[in-house]
Amino acid sequence: MIDVYVLNQELSPIGIVDDYSSLIWANRYNDVGDCEIAIAATVDNVALLEKGNYLLRLDDDMVCRIKKVEIDTNADGNNQLIVTGGDVKGMLDQRIIWNTQTCDGNLEEFDRGLITSQCISPTIPERQLKTPQNAVLLKLGALAGFTVTSTEQISYKNVGLKIREDCKANGWGYRVVYYRGIERKLSFEFYKGTDRSNYVSFCPEYDNLATSKYICDQSGLGNVALIGGEGEGAARKKQTFGTSIGVNRYEQFVDAKDLSTVITYKELTAAYPGGALERIGITNVYAYITTIDVKIMDANHLAWLEDNFSDGYISGQFYHIRDVDIAHLNTASPDDNDEAQLREVIYYSYLLERGAVKIAESGEKVSFEGTVFPDVTFVYKQDYYLGDIVNVKNEFGITADARITEIIEVVNESGYSVEPKFEYIGG
Repeated sequence: MIDVYVLNQELSPIGIVDDYSSLIWANRYNDVGDCEIAIAATVDNVALLEKGNYLLRLDDDMVCRIKKVEIDTNADGNNQLIVTGGDVKGMLDQRIIWNTQTCDGNLEEFDRGLITSQCISPTIPERQLKTPQNAVLLKLGALAGFTVTSTEQISYKNVGLKIREDCKANGWGYRVVYYRGIERKLSFEFYKGTDRSNYVSFCPEYDNLATSKYICDQSGLGNVALIGGEGEGAARKKQTFGTSIGVNRYEQFVDAKDLSTVITYKELTAAYPGGALERIGITNVYAYITTIDVKIMDANHLAWLEDNFSDGYISGQFYHIRDVDIAHLNTASPDDNDEAQLREVIYYSYLLERGAVKIAESGEKVSFEGTVFPDVTFVYKQDYYLGDIVNVKNEFGITADARITEIIEVVNESGYSVEPKFEYIGG
């Protein structure tokens, strides 16, 4: 049996469950996991496993909060208690991005900032994630050190959805673990699995793949996006992302009306620090001038940048432009809440980023699902882990290097089984 520890709503340990009839523990790399425990319905068990308490294991990162409690009674007295828990990562889905947030730089740091501003230290106190006794529930763990950058503007999206989108687009995982410090809290962090495909393989030759299911799905394919921003009719601002042609071109429209050319001066300076205001001629309009690195989204975007900013140059995945006018204001001494009007060089980058995200979600989906023999050749949590890249091959010779995006562990009267889901990393 695997011991399951129970914490109360203040995250203090209150008991251990080790006499269940079945345990299903489904941990997911870049999505929200869940669990289920079936156990005898006794007075003590019902009191221990009440809604709102937390479940965790010492050998696993996932922490679940009890969401559903069922008690099945029968004439024989074999009463059953079935408890369902949801991964505490789901708490991020309880918050939306309350206002407009702008990113022009490191994406991991931006996403961590979203969690801080929307869940940990929001300006509206009632939005803070707290325990019933008013203790702060969530903290940030260590930086993973990812170098992915983004240029985007975002408003009102669900925080958990935003985190999942970024993880799936970049091969990241995320977790919220139990932090056993002086103050018991839940700790958020990004991470990335290890590539073990050169030596960890699930295939018929090794007799370690009990069952398999292969799926190749192009039904939602999209590789060219027309992104529509603010405005109406012919005046609507638009950009195109993707360059496929002919029968292999799959077009999608991305509605990005929520992206605005108008932001506050505080948002402007937070995203593009170090700029200076210069008056435009004899008008009362002031340009915010700064040096920027614009992320190159595709060949068309690069051509547009080179046409409009011929003195810029390519630096890695960026186009470096010196002393560029990126926004206009109506005062030389703006307050934080004064409006700034973004110029095309910035706004079009937001549109293209939105298109790139949509296309990343709309690629060909290739996945393997299977049941492995848990103690044959490779052992879970010794030879491979959730999020790792391994090699998978079925009896028809279809093979792929795939990331383990989900692992379902089942403990019942039949013993212990491991059911991984593999997602093709090139899909």
